[in-house]
Amino acid sequence: MVQIVPYLDTHFEGVRLLWETVFPEDPAHNRAEVAIPAKLAVQRELFLVALEHTRVIGTAMAAVSKSSWA
Repeated sequence: MVQIVPYLDTHFEGVRLLWETVFPEDPAHNRAEVAIPAKLAVQRELFLVALEHTRVIGTAMAAVSKSSWA
């Protein structure tokens, strides 16, 4: 069964491995070591992890913008 849960520090290694597999040529600013601390500093609650048992199988990062659309 798949669970969607808020990111915890214990998920870091699984997220890093997933992202490196799915996005092997991503620029350095998108690497887990950079992107995760940046997200946790702002809107931590909008970083979710999909788990199958204890294995990370997906992630979702969202952001809320305070600007309005015209």
